[in-house]
Amino acid sequence: MSSRRVQIAVLTALLVAVCGCSAQPPGAIPSASPDTDGASRAAETPSLTPTPDPTRSPELVTVPNCADLLSLEQLRVTLNDERVEGPDPLDAIEVPSVLGPAARQTFETATDALGCNYGIPYSDGGFYVIILAVEAA
Repeated sequence: MSSRRVQIAVLTALLVAVCGCSAQPPGAIPSASPDTDGASRAAETPSLTPTPDPTRSPELVTVPNCADLLSLEQLRVTLNDERVEGPDPLDAIEVPSVLGPAARQTFETATDALGCNYGIPYSDGGFYVIILAVEAA
């Protein structure tokens, strides 16, 4: 049972790495390095909110297909199981019942969604991954 939890934790870490999640919002100004002159630091007041660029059009985000999201080889190596098969697209994508209110709202306002199903044939071992495209705001 704990082996399954470890596998799920590894997959979650892999998905976070694949998605390129960042704690800093795009366009935010990184904090300045400390300097010895306090006057120049007081003159610089970096804004935590990114300044919108009126000439830049919004970037279109495309959701990758299941095969490009996670390769079967990546999964087999990560799970240490050659029996893993997939991906098969999910027929219906529904909000998972384990999500909290903020995640549910994000799920419901997504502009695009993709679900991929992976599993071990003739067993109860399997999982699915859902990818959402959401507005930057």
